[in-house]
Amino acid sequence: MAIITISRPYGSGGTLFAQELAKKISYNYIDKNYCAIVGDEVKHCLTYFEQEEETAPVLLDRISDLMSNRSFYKVNLLATVYSLALKNNVIFVGRGANIILQGIPNVLSLQIVGNLDDRVRAIAELKGINYDDALKLIQRMDNEKKKFIEYYFDKNIFDPTLYHFVINLSYVPLNNAVDSIIDYVNKYYTEDDYKNSEGILKNRLIEKKAEIIVFGLNLTQNTKTNFTMKDDGTLVVKGIVSSENEKKKLLKALEHIEDVKNIEDNLKIGILSRMIY
Repeated sequence: MAIITISRPYGSGGTLFAQELAKKISYNYIDKNYCAIVGDEVKHCLTYFEQEEETAPVLLDRISDLMSNRSFYKVNLLATVYSLALKNNVIFVGRGANIILQGIPNVLSLQIVGNLDDRVRAIAELKGINYDDALKLIQRMDNEKKKFIEYYFDKNIFDPTLYHFVINLSYVPLNNAVDSIIDYVNKYYTEDDYKNSEGILKNRLIEKKAEIIVFGLNLTQNTKTNFTMKDDGTLVVKGIVSSENEKKKLLKALEHIEDVKNIEDNLKIGILSRMIY
């Protein structure tokens, strides 16, 4: 019925909350490991070039290089989140899923927090370290989360306005918090919500697949493209490519994306720097 995203500062108990919620509500639990690999949808797009381009390098052998590219990493992350969200009944933990899925009708975004002293004591006990070392670890981990979100999404992960609910486990017992969210989901999230979300998610996923194809054709240096997927199956392509040959290659590759029925070509040919300046 719902897609749930959970953000949590280090030591707040948010991971345990997410695991307990997933177990009780029988949802799939998805943590940061899902974005450390290239998702199935991305692999499918990249594999096309192995089949179609005999002289092209095997792109799957370049995954580590691609993942070190900021733009590709973000496209991969978004494509993976959209693909997994389409399975419905999932819980995303971390990695900005609440920002990626913002505006989707059946998404519920939660932030789980705890008082700093409680968090420090919990980490000190868990790690077998003293209070001061636990405090330093929490500060470092929270700073890494904050920098990641700022780097890729230009947002503050600790901004409470990004969430439907902020739950402080220093005041609310974990089981009570879990049961409250289950009650809320059962009362307010329906299959109709998912149906409304499905089309949006599919369109966003296709747009990211198109961006992956641009990487696959190695066009990121000399082109600037934008993709918009319409509900009628039309993929609108705008931007600049450097030659007629590049344009033909891109349009041909886009035809292989599943559920794309038509392509609306609004591409221009020119030198990118001249078109900008």
